[in-house]
Amino acid sequence: MIQAMNSNGEIVQAQFAERNTDYYCPVCQQKVVLRRGAMKIPHFSHRSTHDCFSNVYRKELLSHLQGKYMLYGMFGAHHASLEYFISEIEQIPDILLKEGVALELQLSVIPAHIIASRTAGYQSLDMKVCWITDYHSVKLEGDILTLNYFQQSLIYYPSHTLFVLDIAGETFYALKIQQVVGRFKYKVQRFTVESKEVLFYHMTHSLLQSEHRVMNDRDVQQYVRNCIAKRSVLEPTLSALYQLNIRKDDIPLQYRIILPEQMLLNAHPIYWQLELQRMVSHDAFTLEAFNSVLNIHPAAKCYRHELSLCTHILQEYYRISKQIRAISAKK
Repeated sequence: MIQAMNSNGEIVQAQFAERNTDYYCPVCQQKVVLRRGAMKIPHFSHRSTHDCFSNVYRKELLSHLQGKYMLYGMFGAHHASLEYFISEIEQIPDILLKEGVALELQLSVIPAHIIASRTAGYQSLDMKVCWITDYHSVKLEGDILTLNYFQQSLIYYPSHTLFVLDIAGETFYALKIQQVVGRFKYKVQRFTVESKEVLFYHMTHSLLQSEHRVMNDRDVQQYVRNCIAKRSVLEPTLSALYQLNIRKDDIPLQYRIILPEQMLLNAHPIYWQLELQRMVSHDAFTLEAFNSVLNIHPAAKCYRHELSLCTHILQEYYRISKQIRAISAKK
């Protein structure tokens, strides 16, 4: 924690705190220890994180403390509060902007359902939350961004943007998704965020293209090889291919469609499209079952109603697959 309360009830930042003076946690009122030296970022810490109820303060990495100082310095005391405790939801955003936007610097990996729960907590108070991760932890090759499951949960879905912080380079970036090119894989454009106004712009404007893509043969065969490598007769995609009498090396184009909405899903596009066909063929389709197959990302559920999203995806998929089948029939 970067700030604590003195005996007069005043909030003091660690960099300005005096030695041999008592300081207290603003949340649990327990005495905290000032840690400051040539090799340390100034901060306070509990003698034990269990001293603070609900462990709302956790042991922080040096990089996290550096990142918080950087963000706070960027937005300034007149526009932001540092480590402001929100009692209604028992959360402490790293930075809280006066417009009701929380900035959460998330450098360590935590479960996606916790990200979703905290996001929902802010939303319950009509607040927005911008999750930020380490710029060097994401895989960005040229303009292609590949995320893991955890990083996927940090996307700001209203504007299809991932916010990242280069702590060593002292630069804050917005990675704007322009096109979904695969499962957790995107074409992006990088912008530097230098002010609150620029941040708000990137939180409200999207560059996502509405066009769909069709997976190429190389990516399809790589996915099939990954399925085979699991060495299980119960592997869902291989099972669906078998039941639909489709060869693994000749998957039709209508089962390779990548919709922009794919960014909201955990299921691979080939899997959910084959499974949809299998359910329809066996007269087993229900919207609830389709929702289960799509496996919408927990964080995405904070922004889109599940069944309405399922309905939209279904309509878009059938519209596009009908066009693809019609073109294929003419060849």
